[in-house]
Amino acid sequence: MEKPHSFHNDGAALYAMLHVPDGFRGGPGSVGVIFLHGWSGNRRGPHDLLVAAARRYCDAGFPCYRFDFRGRGDSDGDADAANLATMIADTELAVRRFAEDCNLGAVVLAGICSGGEVAIGAALQCSIVKGMMLWSVPMVGADRSAARRAKRLHNLGQYAGKLFRAGTWRKAFSGGLNLPMIKQALSGKGGAGETPAEDGETARPDITIPWRERYLSFRGPIQFVYGTGDPTTNTAVDYYRKLSARGRVAADFYLVEGANHSFYSLPWKAELIDVTLGWLQEQARELHMVPTAARR
Repeated sequence: MEKPHSFHNDGAALYAMLHVPDGFRGGPGSVGVIFLHGWSGNRRGPHDLLVAAARRYCDAGFPCYRFDFRGRGDSDGDADAANLATMIADTELAVRRFAEDCNLGAVVLAGICSGGEVAIGAALQCSIVKGMMLWSVPMVGADRSAARRAKRLHNLGQYAGKLFRAGTWRKAFSGGLNLPMIKQALSGKGGAGETPAEDGETARPDITIPWRERYLSFRGPIQFVYGTGDPTTNTAVDYYRKLSARGRVAADFYLVEGANHSFYSLPWKAELIDVTLGWLQEQARELHMVPTAARR
């Protein structure tokens, strides 16, 4: 069953979609999933990825919740005033509402790109959150200059190739090129949970959030999923592997061969959902028994 849902935070209405399995009653051993969309996205996710994942998980017996952050999608709020701190605050309230309404014993946060940053920032703040699934999540609390340069070079190569296509010139002469999108892609920026860049680029990093401390103090299982076609994957995976080893964090890593940042193909999308559902089912029997996160 899918039904519209909403809640309020700081005077703004946030709109959501609730997925509940047929006959679901909840209880201490039940696990639900909250999806957190990216910085400029909405609760549907890129190419309806979050919709497809929520429906698949729900069919497998997991209640799911998708919502728009303040200033995004259908939710109220000023988009320019939104940042990772406000997104974390929205998530904390969404977790409480979802857990109460569905009588859940545990919640798993599933975030894509900046939604993964939000998950890291919010998980430790909510005792009922027992696990995280992080898809294409950027490095938090780190200088991302190298990753940004790799992304910029990759995108520059992609657009350079398009210069030789007749369709590109037709779009240019007809005014069909999305110049702001091209500019954003060539900047290589994405997410905001980073330290100031060394190369002088401006950003709005939420550096007041203790990113590393929250990640290292979370005691639940974490699954990272990246695409090998994403130019930032190698840097991010190396960073999180080392950070996890340092804090003895229970982190698994899975790479979707050839996939880009948002898993833009039916096979990549299907593989992502299959792999994450398998991980969720494997963890579900124990997630509600994971001790409440403890700070170090």
